[in-house]
Parts: sequence; C-alpha cells; structure tokens
Amino acid sequence: KVEPYLRGCIDSIRKQTFEDWEMVLVDDGSPDGCPAICDDYSSLDPRIKVIHQPNHGVAVARNQGLEAATGDWIWFVDSDDWVETNTLDKCRKYMNDGCDMIGFGNYVEGQSFTKAMPLYSLEVSDVLTNAVSPSIWKCVVKRSLYHDYKIYPKLGINNAEDFMMLARLVLVAKNKVLLGNELLYHYNVANVNSYTNNINVRGYENSAQATLEVTDFYEKQGQVDKYKVALGCRISWSFLLLNECEPACELVENLLDKAKNIN
Repeated sequence: KVEPYLRGCIDSIRKQTFEDWEMVLVDDGSPDGCPAICDDYSSLDPRIKVIHQPNHGVAVARNQGLEAATGDWIWFVDSDDWVETNTLDKCRKYMNDGCDMIGFGNYVEGQSFTKAMPLYSLEVSDVLTNAVSPSIWKCVVKRSLYHDYKIYPKLGINNAEDFMMLARLVLVAKNKVLLGNELLYHYNVANVNSYTNNINVRGYENSAQATLEVTDFYEKQGQVDKYKVALGCRISWSFLLLNECEPACELVENLLDKAKNIN
C-alpha cells in the first residue's frame, strides 16, 4: 500500500545522473493502484521490468527481484522511500576498485521532520548489536555475494529480513567502502502502512527467526568464536522481546539453546 509514494520513488531512480542501470519492480499483490503505476513506467522506460505476483510478503518479493536482476550490483530500495539523484554516480567510483559493498548515510523523513543519519560503521559487531541500523537499503552490494553465499531472504520472515541479509553480507564482504557522510537515501517513516510501523508479536517471532538464521550462518562460516559477544547480545535481545509476550513459544527455547551452544 504505497501508491502515494511509488511515483516519487521510481522518479528518483530514473533521474540518476548515472544512467546504466536496470530496475526490477515487484508488485506483491498490491490492492491499490501500484500495479498500474508499475506498468506505466515499464512502458515508458525499457530499463524497467515488472513482476506481478500474488501477495507472498517482502521475502518472496526480494527473492524475485534478485532472480530477475542481471546487473553486477544489487540495491534494494523500498517503494515508499526515495534516493538522491547522484547516488549511483557516487557509488560507481568504487565499483571497479575491488570492493564488494558500498555503504552510505541517509535521512529519516517523518511527517514534520527530517533527521540526518550518517553511517559510521559496517563492522560485523555493530550490525549484530544494532549499533548500526540493519537496513539493507543503505548498501549497494555485489550481486555475486548473494549467490555465492546463498544469502537470500527466507519465506515467512517479513520483519527483520533486512537484518538477516545485512548481518550475513557484512561477514563475507572482503572489501567494504564506507561513504558515511554522504546522505544518499531518504527513509520514509511517515507511511503508517509500512512493516516497520506495524510491529506485533509476529514481528518479534520474525526477529527471533532471523537471529537464529544468522547465528547458524556464522556457525557454518566458522565465525562464532570471533563474534561470540555480539551474537550473544543479539540472541539476548531477541529472547527478551519474545519472552515478554510469548514465554511458552518454541522460539524462546530455541534462542536459549542457541545461547548455550555459542558459550
């Protein structure tokens, strides 16, 4: 339900000063005028392709976008946000320098305020502990990282799916470039229909699932000992949120078991 914002989002990408890009718009069964808007733009601009599907949630939509993308770099942009027109130009300068992740700052846009949010770190521990807001839109990432390490959103996890991807990507990225003071993304918190503004018990369950998935990934990569403290903080945070509202939930027990295993 992003009809009031979608055109502004698409226009901000179409106005990029760097023009060699492709855009994949995934209509996840939107009940408003978004499907028609997507088709309109696709007919106007050959760089834009549209996928229409029944509503399956953000994880499936992002997987569809990843599968359809053909470029070397991936950038997830939420459809109620917008970006600076020179974002791709700023990032392009580093794309041929051997880097595989480029991060930048953002603005938080509310109904009556704008807040500048520089990006000070993409360190693994900072992402795990939420010292850095774990939003995937703040990074342009080499497409090969997703496919080589099978870093995909998981069906059913529609809250915390950003964390689940970013926490794995920052672990395996070999060369990260930080444009911390470049505020290139406008994160819209005024949309009352967004996932972020509608966190409930299911959202806490998703957060716990994402935490368990990330910990499993770190175990497979042999990195648990190195990041034991940060992982422990993340597991504890997920446990406290979920235990407060669903103490008998199986996920609560799984989090406790995982905490014991890493320690």
